[in-house]
Amino acid sequence: AIAVRRRAGAEAAFFVLHFGKKPGRLRLELPGGGWTRLLDSAQTQWGGPGGPAAGRLAGGPVELALAPLSVLVYGKNAR
Repeated sequence: AIAVRRRAGAEAAFFVLHFGKKPGRLRLELPGGGWTRLLDSAQTQWGGPGGPAAGRLAGGPVELALAPLSVLVYGKNAR
């Protein structure tokens, strides 16, 4: 999996690309504050089987559950 984090002022986001054909897990260290899932390509609305990723995350060490061949996007201060 590949994780990329970006920020501009108080807004921040990160995405994870999981290329594995089996479910996976990824440990990350996130800056403080709350993070909201904006996109999970494994969700049924995108034609997936349903994703295991949490809808909200707190800052600090986290472990993400990743669906096979999926993309996750989380935002901080997201609306």
